Amino acid sequence: MTQWCVNSFQVGGLPLVELNHLELQFLLLNDFRLSVPVEELDAYGTMLVEFYAREVITQQEGIYMHTSAPT
Repeated sequence: MTQWCVNSFQVGGLPLVELNHLELQFLLLNDFRLSVPVEELDAYGTMLVEFYAREVITQQEGIYMHTSAPT
């Protein structure tokens, strides 16, 4: 990945590790095809956003579970 790409995603607030993970998910969904119809690309984009949202929720739940006091 070029330094420009790294900087642009840092400005966007997406950690590089997360970006790499999302890129891999995208490639797996596309069977590593680099020529994808626009409709399919839109569908994959939606799936990646939903995947990322689930990951964030899972991480937040994990943090909550570790920080809440036992009752």
